[in-house]
Amino acid sequence: MPVARTALTDAYARLSEALPGLGVTELDAGGEVPRGGGWVGGDALAAGGAELADFLAWDEAQVLRDYGQRARPDVIASFGLHRYAWPACLLITVPWFLHRRVPRYPAAHVAYDRTADGLPLGRMA
Repeated sequence: MPVARTALTDAYARLSEALPGLGVTELDAGGEVPRGGGWVGGDALAAGGAELADFLAWDEAQVLRDYGQRARPDVIASFGLHRYAWPACLLITVPWFLHRRVPRYPAAHVAYDRTADGLPLGRMA
């Protein structure tokens, strides 16, 4: 069933046009935030633990592959923060810049999947 249009739908459509490497899925009010299969919730990252460790392991493996050496933990944490925070910030700033609307998304209502095929920046929901 398609999601009903909201005040943010047009902003996210424009974001997808301007930045096709980032997918944005707008969930309906009662929709479940995706989990598993590459998806990680903002609340899970904030809580630390296994999901954060798995998320950062991806960055650690990439640094090792690209540079042939292990990175310091603060470097890995910085990469992970940037790779999540930058697209998450777009969920807030694009509607503000285009329509002067600011969505309120608690961490538990945002998920990120950076493993999505064909989307080099991943996808947000």
